Amino acid sequence: MKTYFLPIAVCVPVKQSRIEFFESMCLPSIRKQNVEVIQTNHKTELGPNEKRNRMARKSDTEFLFFCDDDCILPDGFLAKLLDELRSVSDDRVGYVYTDFKAVVLDPKFHPKGETHFHKAKPFSAVELKKANFISSMVLIKRSVFPEFDETLESYSDWDLFLELLEQGIHGKYVPEISFEKHFFDPGITTTADHDKSLQAIRKNRNLSMVEFEDLGRVE
Repeated sequence: MKTYFLPIAVCVPVKQSRIEFFESMCLPSIRKQNVEVIQTNHKTELGPNEKRNRMARKSDTEFLFFCDDDCILPDGFLAKLLDELRSVSDDRVGYVYTDFKAVVLDPKFHPKGETHFHKAKPFSAVELKKANFISSMVLIKRSVFPEFDETLESYSDWDLFLELLEQGIHGKYVPEISFEKHFFDPGITTTADHDKSLQAIRKNRNLSMVEFEDLGRVE
């Protein structure tokens, strides 16, 4: 049995159409992190949130990192996040997050139509209730992970952070590092029923009804 240096399980739901890209570009960058890698069978009919939850249950590592199948991580990325999370003295902090570069390879599959850098911002409970500014690619303590809502087609990351907030769990922004996310085919960004999911979250989390402006989507 292989021993991993970092107590992290990286969970990746892989789509059939992205197998080649994932295995040639993404997977090598993840394996360099010296962590456990758990990926779903691309032939399964489960939705992305069901896949993420099942993968999380397969491992007993202290920390989880949910990674999309179109992301490339720089060397030392997860080690840096782990150091940041472990160094926090505030017990309310249960996860850490970063910025990312959105590499738009095909303009029709991203609303902005071009490559750009997505900057998150320091954690704020007030701002999080207004809009999501945190990518789903976070390093989180297993002990606080409540699982993704499997009924949502989109905004499941925002819903997860809102549920954690209800439990008194905050995040920490790590601006010194970032990763790359690639857009080259139809994904949740272009195919999901965003309005339906948004309304469900607003109702379930008792959020005020603000004008819809892609508030829960981090792209």
